[in-house]
Amino acid sequence: MYFWKTRLLEEDLKRNSINETGFKNYYMGTSVLTTICFYLAMLQPPENMQALATESLVTLIITIVGINAAFKANGGGTGSRFIEKAVSLSFPLLIKVMVAGLVVGVVIGVLEMAGTSKFQLEWGTTISIIAIEAVFYWRLVAHIKRTA
Repeated sequence: MYFWKTRLLEEDLKRNSINETGFKNYYMGTSVLTTICFYLAMLQPPENMQALATESLVTLIITIVGINAAFKANGGGTGSRFIEKAVSLSFPLLIKVMVAGLVVGVVIGVLEMAGTSKFQLEWGTTISIIAIEAVFYWRLVAHIKRTA
């Protein structure tokens, strides 16, 4: 199981060398990381409803566009093993997203201690989350395309 080296996972997917237990482990890892990220995000709920609404709408659009782009990169309806590839490749990408999120969190913490307003911090968080999600799907599409 790869935790960071997405290219090696990509090669294993091309060769069909991952068994059902491996796919189950990637699915479990992806689910656990998603749950952890969700609860970490809830530690400090936003007060700015406009920023929250913008974030939720844009991330929803990015998710729909990203999944459709990944599906197309896999060959669309004639492609093979889309779900296996998407779930497996999401695991190391989510680890990278968590690292990026921690870095963004530290930067936001430093900005908060420096006296940046709560309004600016929440918009900064919103923009960061949108950017990280866009990069996640961009990389997912690129990796799936190379496995097709």
